[in-house]
Amino acid sequence: MRIHTIPGLGMDSNVFLLENGGAFTVVDAGMDAPADYVLDSLGKLLRGAKPKLLVLTHRHIDHVGGAAAVVRKFGCEVVMHEKD
Repeated sequence: MRIHTIPGLGMDSNVFLLENGGAFTVVDAGMDAPADYVLDSLGKLLRGAKPKLLVLTHRHIDHVGGAAAVVRKFGCEVVMHEKD
């Protein structure tokens, strides 16, 4: 498994891309404001592939704010623990 890190900007969370045998999972989505930076960075790492999942670790805005933009761009399913 390879883990790619997209460093957060300012108070934004880091975004991670997990790559395992050609399958990709995005972990956290950052905030909505720098969504273009996150989407561009993910696109370069994915090289035309599509992630299957966006895993949100918890519901703080710096982790979930960009989720809608990631889903619109890549069409992945979003998962989060039911208690969050």
